[in-house]
Amino acid sequence: REREEERIPISLRVEFRAVAGQYVAYTRDLSPNGLFLKSRRLFAPGTKVALAIHLERGQPPIELQGEVRRVAGPKPGTHLLAGIGIRFVDAPPEALRLLQEFIATRRSLS
Repeated sequence: REREEERIPISLRVEFRAVAGQYVAYTRDLSPNGLFLKSRRLFAPGTKVALAIHLERGQPPIELQGEVRRVAGPKPGTHLLAGIGIRFVDAPPEALRLLQEFIATRRSLS
């Protein structure tokens, strides 16, 4: 399925919680509506997660809620990493504004 928006490739530290526990992973890409986390720990689509995304070093993380929408298992013989696609849900307006500004700044640098 085609994404509704363009994502920027970027590696950001993300702390996330699911029912099964608390974890740390890094993004492969990011948009104002979601992200892809590189992770060996895969969760079923529909799993709710609480995210703390570290956009800038030394700044507090952005706190968002998300839902796993896509699972990508490891593919032997390729360089593709396993991970999960997460769609943000009920994002606070201020968090969305910060994400959009961060993404716009990164796009203008590339």
